[in-house]
Amino acid sequence: MRCIALILAACAASASAAECGPDKLGTERTIVLQREGAQYGAQQHTALPLEKGEVVLTFDDGPSADNTPLVLKALSDQCARATFFMLGQGLRKDPDLARETVREGHSAGIHSDTHPHMATLTPAQQLDDLALSRAA
Repeated sequence: MRCIALILAACAASASAAECGPDKLGTERTIVLQREGAQYGAQQHTALPLEKGEVVLTFDDGPSADNTPLVLKALSDQCARATFFMLGQGLRKDPDLARETVREGHSAGIHSDTHPHMATLTPAQQLDDLALSRAA
């Protein structure tokens, strides 16, 4: 099975499965999603153009000192890249771990500040949450 790293921001070049050996998952290619007209808290894109056997690896709600290092090690062992959707509160708590994630070639996006259920927030509250998470 081939892996696609979903790229939301510029990041280091991903290693291919051939460079890492045939026994590794590897990262075959990347997809860049356009962000024009994005709506915070809403579906952002249509179905991804994946080939048969491709998967996209994403991880939400980090960075977490308990979990993120384990995920980074597993991805490194498999020569694979992923996208980490991080929370503002996690970024403030462990900014070095977030930087390490990106340094290792993974992409990062923001998931929210504290992971509220967006549909229960007013548009102004959603924008406040976005501002807090972006400031982190």
